[in-house]
Amino acid sequence: MTEANPYTIRYGNSQGELQLVHLFDDKLLSSVMLRNVNKENHYITLDTEGSRDGWTRNRCPGTYAIRCGDKVKKDDWGFVTHCLNGDIVIKADTGKIILEAVDIQLKATGGTNNTGNITINAPNNLNLVSGKNINGSCSAAISFISSGFCKIQGKNELELSGGSVEMIESSGSIANGYAPTMTKSAEEVGLISI
Repeated sequence: MTEANPYTIRYGNSQGELQLVHLFDDKLLSSVMLRNVNKENHYITLDTEGSRDGWTRNRCPGTYAIRCGDKVKKDDWGFVTHCLNGDIVIKADTGKIILEAVDIQLKATGGTNNTGNITINAPNNLNLVSGKNINGSCSAAISFISSGFCKIQGKNELELSGGSVEMIESSGSIANGYAPTMTKSAEEVGLISI
């Protein structure tokens, strides 16, 4: 536990304050603190001790806005956040997270069996809306599984094709561990239009 530091230096007036060495209520030190003295939760700190050693904290009771890139050329980086270790958390307790750009890319670079994944979880609906096409491809397998109703609809045309096509019907038989199958080669089935 750190006691009051006799080397604290304070500069300020009735509106703002700069402190060199500040002791917080939890007894952890900040080497530097810049704050609005009229707002309790409006400050910037450079922390130097305990569980916050090396932290930089920004706290504001209103909107936190960053605007940059006025002189950045097209295709150059205009805003960069680079975390060398650990996770990055972007959280909105009661609002939305909106990403808006000319193009948006999500890229996972992990190369082990447990990394290289992109996971999307939604307690209600997962909606994909495209003005034109939705394209997907993979090198192994694609699975769509629903514990309830599953609908695939092509209002104009539906095309299914494969090296072999297998269709299974009769939920009663499936529940008993048996399902009759209809399997034909692509040459026999051709393209299926519904």
